[in-house]
Amino acid sequence: MNNPYLSIVATSRNDDHGGHLLERMQAFVDGIINQSLRHQVPCELILVEWNPPNDRPSLEKALCFNKELSFCSIRIIQVPNEVHDRFKNSQSIPLFQMLGKNVGIRRARGQFVLATNIDIIFSDSFFLQLRKKKLEIGTLYRTNRFDIPDRLPQVANYTELLTFCKKNAFRIHKARHSYVLVNNRWAPYPCTEKKESVFSSLFILFKSKSKKMISSDVKHFFFPIIILVKSAEKILAFAAQFLNKIDSFLKRCIDYALNPEKGLHTNGCGDFTLLAKSDWDALRGYAEWTIFSWHLDSLFLYQAAFSKIKHKNWDMKSPIYHIEHEKGSGYTLEDADALFKKLQKNEIDYIDNEKFQELTDLMRIQYRKQETILMNDENWGLSEIDLREVIFATNH
Repeated sequence: MNNPYLSIVATSRNDDHGGHLLERMQAFVDGIINQSLRHQVPCELILVEWNPPNDRPSLEKALCFNKELSFCSIRIIQVPNEVHDRFKNSQSIPLFQMLGKNVGIRRARGQFVLATNIDIIFSDSFFLQLRKKKLEIGTLYRTNRFDIPDRLPQVANYTELLTFCKKNAFRIHKARHSYVLVNNRWAPYPCTEKKESVFSSLFILFKSKSKKMISSDVKHFFFPIIILVKSAEKILAFAAQFLNKIDSFLKRCIDYALNPEKGLHTNGCGDFTLLAKSDWDALRGYAEWTIFSWHLDSLFLYQAAFSKIKHKNWDMKSPIYHIEHEKGSGYTLEDADALFKKLQKNEIDYIDNEKFQELTDLMRIQYRKQETILMNDENWGLSEIDLREVIFATNH
């Protein structure tokens, strides 16, 4: 595939990270091949095999690519052990996720590039978006992520698998909050108290006072007054809603002008970050810091926003499905401490919330000074190294 519309980039190694890794990765690969064919979207899937274990088969041998590849080519780019060993923390971190993704992004041939992970199932609605070919340069696309069980069923066709995903999702990560399925209803995790605006508060106050004014024993004497009071309540309710919307709109406009990072959908962004290849190149990819990848994906979204890249959230229009894996192998809401305890026990560096705030504050200062924000030099993505590549494709 010489001119794919989309390059899909992920990185991994055959080390069974998170349990059933090859099973999850095969579902990821099969899904992209299947949907690119069904929706006739020219794609390439780039798998960056980082620091492959010596005692296990390489990904080109461990995975099956014996399928119809007329709309999707597969490229496996291998970063050998000796390259990995050059980096700081190479003994404690076997896979530098963002460096691996940058290797694929730098070598991508698509007009647009999606950075994702190897345990994602894409919805049909996402590929229908791609089929329109209306993605825009200068826009970063995000979407919501559903979590599904770690073991997928054997199904006759891909439509059945997508039906399983929809019916068995138990957690969702939206822009402002994450939710878990409780008694067949989505509940915020953790539960938060809803804050009322000043206009809503005034309306509630008026309503409570008016009820006290109208006692039950005098209602029949003052029926016309009651009607007027009730009408006033309705008018005030409408006015409160209208003023709330204006207030919210004006605040968003001011916030965006001063702080373009407002409203960024960073929740689970490592699983889906899509923008034009030219934009990835201009930003020089993810920060190539040899630490655990926590917050590095979010940091890129802030860098893009402060570089005047627009942000578009598809929300529920084109969701993705994430296959669950073992606790401690990644971040989960219900067992958040497990990952960080593991990192601290093994003395693995990562960006904590305080450091993340410092970094984004620094970028905000650079933005207001109209300075260019770059994390890497011109050799990002190991561009100076000739890496082994294996291609699976249908000859035309």
